[in-house]
Amino acid sequence: MPDTLKNMLKEEYMMKKLLILILSLSMSVAALSSCSLLGGSETSSSDAPASSVETPASSEEDSSTSEVEEKFYNVKFTVNGEVIKTVEVKEGGAVAAADIPVLEEKTGYTMAWENVDLSNITADIEVKAVATANTYTITFDENGGEAVEDMSVVYDSEVTLPTPVRTGFDFVAWVDADENVVTSGKWTIASDITLTATWNEILPDMYIVNFKQDGQPVKSYTVNEGADFTNIPDTAEKTGYTVVWNADHLAQLSNIQSNVTVEAVETANTYTVTFSDAKNIFTGTVDVTYDATYDWSNLLTTVTGYNFEKLTSEEGAFVAMSGTWTIADDQTITANWTAKEYTVVLTVGNGGTCTQTTMTVTYDGHYTIPAVTVTDGYVFEGWKLNGTLIASAGTWSYDSNETIELVASLKTEEWTKNY
Repeated sequence: MPDTLKNMLKEEYMMKKLLILILSLSMSVAALSSCSLLGGSETSSSDAPASSVETPASSEEDSSTSEVEEKFYNVKFTVNGEVIKTVEVKEGGAVAAADIPVLEEKTGYTMAWENVDLSNITADIEVKAVATANTYTITFDENGGEAVEDMSVVYDSEVTLPTPVRTGFDFVAWVDADENVVTSGKWTIASDITLTATWNEILPDMYIVNFKQDGQPVKSYTVNEGADFTNIPDTAEKTGYTVVWNADHLAQLSNIQSNVTVEAVETANTYTVTFSDAKNIFTGTVDVTYDATYDWSNLLTTVTGYNFEKLTSEEGAFVAMSGTWTIADDQTITANWTAKEYTVVLTVGNGGTCTQTTMTVTYDGHYTIPAVTVTDGYVFEGWKLNGTLIASAGTWSYDSNETIELVASLKTEEWTKNY
């Protein structure tokens, strides 16, 4: 209740008390005056005793003192525990209809205040909002199927839609007027609705023949029951593999009585590798399987005067000694070797000189060792390797992991004196 109204009621109450007090005093003065006129007699000229005259005044005085201050109570309106409005009402009073708040709408529900007597308020009251789920009607359009009864559904409840039946057709789904699919589950359509059945026609005595390769569809055909299917597509080529249709699957294409799936079978091809090697280390042939691992490292041995370099294909491409074979063809693999080079130190002692102190030679390569110019009294015999004379020119065939030293062989010249 507003403070202004409270103040007005309090002032009205105080005025009433003041008027009662004035009336009571006036009656008391009148009584005293009456007693004086009677000369102090204890009784009046009437038959009634003097005390009966004073009774009304005493009663009014008691009444004035028995009044108490008026009480007010709060009426709270709540939604989900939240107070949305509080109305203050005088004890014994009622909540005016205009003071009852209007509830907000909630999709699929009817909102109302609980049934509470608001006509005689004698205590604080909480009035709660009650949400009641609405009930709607589903009308089914079977669209050629057998009849389906209408359903009553409650908003937000679990609903299982019926599965209609139609001879020669498979049921697909229920759809609304906008062709949106409506399924079983929690019902969240806040209105009556008509659902229409959609169908797929079942083609009688027809089956599907599917061809697949690597799990992917290649071709698909529709054929009559009992037919012999002969329109077999080609398989897709796959590098390094022979691809054919599974023979057991193909056998099912005679007198077809069900759907058939024909899978492709891929078999890795085997190829022949022929080795070409001038050093006769890698010789003969080996078989390799496409996409399979191979290892030729155990074929490699050392060759005097040469270092192994690499293997190359017919196209000159590098071929690893081991790995996964990915050449889809028979191949001639060539082993490549590199001749070693050596540094030769030329050592000439006393008795001669040489124009070079070192030279570089290649194994199996042509070489010529420079001559030694001798001083008088000496003869150059040749170059020695480890004490053995070697040819001063030819094809180098000496192998060593270290620097090679050739030493000039010189001897003193002998003279014959005739006497």
